[in-house]
Amino acid sequence: MMLDWNSPYVLSTPLAVRCLELLFAWSAGIQTLEYWRMRPAMQGDGLWIWSIQRQDIPNPWMRQFLDALFSPSVFSSLLALRLIALLSLATQGSHLLNVGFLFISNLALLIRWRGAFNG
Repeated sequence: MMLDWNSPYVLSTPLAVRCLELLFAWSAGIQTLEYWRMRPAMQGDGLWIWSIQRQDIPNPWMRQFLDALFSPSVFSSLLALRLIALLSLATQGSHLLNVGFLFISNLALLIRWRGAFNG
């Protein structure tokens, strides 16, 4: 079978969505593994400790919620759940609960790093 390099390949919408799901799962998976690897620097005397960054949160109840979320054990659990959700996205495709969790967890990571992390 010869490939016709002169004719455009029309990508169907479902195939395009599936490709984007796989690309997102791959990209966010790498990002999550980077956060997993950096956990020691986010604890104790590390460079990115939460006790410094938490001062940017003006609302006391939100600060208390984020203190609990960014404690070492809960944050590790969040990253592990995020990896499971990304694996599910890559193997099973998108589902509202899965994508919703990934969106909320991404917002939490953005708050933790004061925006996009470029480490």
